Amino acid sequence: MADDELGGWVIPAPAFKADEALVALKRQLRELKPLAECGTRYEIRGRTVIELAAGDDHIEARLAKRPATTPEWQRHRLASAADLRRFVDMVQSYGAVIAGHAHPAVTEAIGRAAAAGTSYGPP
Repeated sequence: MADDELGGWVIPAPAFKADEALVALKRQLRELKPLAECGTRYEIRGRTVIELAAGDDHIEARLAKRPATTPEWQRHRLASAADLRRFVDMVQSYGAVIAGHAHPAVTEAIGRAAAAGTSYGPP
């Protein structure tokens, strides 16, 4: 809908509160396995993959492109709820990074589960 259809009214996004958003982001990251929280860092198998710091109006996040002893870092400035959602989506991809795409053990486990069949109710 165009602005003129709303009579010129624009609804602003709510103010971004970095400290509150950082608490919420840490809560979300704690739920993701295999991430382990270590203060303002998150690790996978002892290797730092995420570093977080709150600014006045944003969160500075460093995300390792892949877990490594000396990772190459991507910097992200999170200044809205949408930025936080995109960041969490990126972090969720680490499962594939660790196990690999179409890792033989994963595809074998999926094959066994599929061969066992599924049930969508009583037989």
